[in-house]
Amino acid sequence: MLFRIAFSVRTTMAAAIVAASLSWAITATLAQDAGAVLVPGAEDRASLRCAAAFALADGARARGNPVPGYAGTGERGREYMVRTGARLTAAGWSRADVAAAMRDAAVEVAGQLPQLARSCNALLDTEVPPARPVTRARCVASLQIAAATARGAEADTLRGRAARLAETLRRDEGAETADRTIAAAREAMLNGRAASVPADCDGAVPGLQLVKPD
Repeated sequence: MLFRIAFSVRTTMAAAIVAASLSWAITATLAQDAGAVLVPGAEDRASLRCAAAFALADGARARGNPVPGYAGTGERGREYMVRTGARLTAAGWSRADVAAAMRDAAVEVAGQLPQLARSCNALLDTEVPPARPVTRARCVASLQIAAATARGAEADTLRGRAARLAETLRRDEGAETADRTIAAAREAMLNGRAASVPADCDGAVPGLQLVKPD
């Protein structure tokens, strides 16, 4: 249950960093004198603390002072903040309430970022799971899809690359397993459940150059 309490805006450096990070997500202007905000429950408080931690860590990283435990959380951390704000708004909070609570959380966690890293990363992995790594099966499927839309020598080149990569996969994982995973990856791409060409497929297979289908 939410209770209203008096809130006095605190203009600290931590709050300023969070305000800048959230400017694109929260557009309401906060009153500079006393106002009223909502007190979050335990779960929402944890989400707010971690959203603020990700914002502060992102700001520190941008200034060349990365915080231990927050490597690779930039984009996912920003998505976490957006989802946290959206969830609170859906629960009846105003945008000003959300922004004020985020500012307050930033002040609270500013000196605790390394200690919060483990628990906040666990919440991040649950709320915004990391992208699945590119697999050789997805690369083979991508090449096959690209070859189907290509013509002439380009199509032959793509089919040849797909065949060579598929052969290494069959040798390493067994023909039946490899063929099954390639077929599943191709079906997911063709049905829109996965990107047709993984962005980092070139890096997954040395010397592989993909041509994206139109």
